[in-house]
Amino acid sequence: MKKLIALVMALAVSLSFAACSGGEDKADSNLVKKGSFEVGQTAVFDELKFTANEVKESTGTSFFAPEDGNIFVGVEFTIENNSEEERPISGYMCFDTRVDDVECAYSLTGVCAFDSSIDETVAPGGSKTGWYVVEAPEDWKNLEIEINPDIFLGDPITFVYSK
Repeated sequence: MKKLIALVMALAVSLSFAACSGGEDKADSNLVKKGSFEVGQTAVFDELKFTANEVKESTGTSFFAPEDGNIFVGVEFTIENNSEEERPISGYMCFDTRVDDVECAYSLTGVCAFDSSIDETVAPGGSKTGWYVVEAPEDWKNLEIEINPDIFLGDPITFVYSK
């Protein structure tokens, strides 16, 4: 029984690491552009292009609302996959966010207040547009999102936004 549990745990860890990779490990696969990007700009990581289209706030819905004193902050991204393989994108696995220098987690509750989630597999040659959402204080000023779609390759892409 202990061997079965260890095998299941090893499989879960392996799948977690694979969630943001997908594709071959190539020595020359690296961040094409470096630095910080703003809304309207496109960053390239390996064969993926990330464009932050807009930033929007929401008080949620009657059923999906942030905690008192907070608001949902959503960033709409378009992701283009220029590779020949499917690329999974996960708000939990591929994104790290800070609001006013405080780490914030991806909010599935907040996603319900927007049109679509960023969580999906992008087909080869295809694109996907969806929202990445965090819960932040109503008086937030600065948002910084680091995206690393392949945890085994290089530095993350960083998008910044200030109100």
